[in-house]
Amino acid sequence: MQRYPAPSVLPAPKVSVGWIRGHLHCLYDFLTHIAQDTPTSPSLAEGARVHEVMDAAYRSARSGQWAMVHG
Repeated sequence: MQRYPAPSVLPAPKVSVGWIRGHLHCLYDFLTHIAQDTPTSPSLAEGARVHEVMDAAYRSARSGQWAMVHG
């Protein structure tokens, strides 16, 4: 069995108030959409598209050439 260190403080002492509010809003939004059985944004398809664009950007940066966005 793996051993993990004792949990630390969450949020970390140096985290700004804005971070915790944003995190709580994300959780609220996520749970609200589950409870109401409504789609949320971004969708899985939108996230996959962003990943495709970011992958093309990394390939372009490595090669110094234009890279096609697949998908």
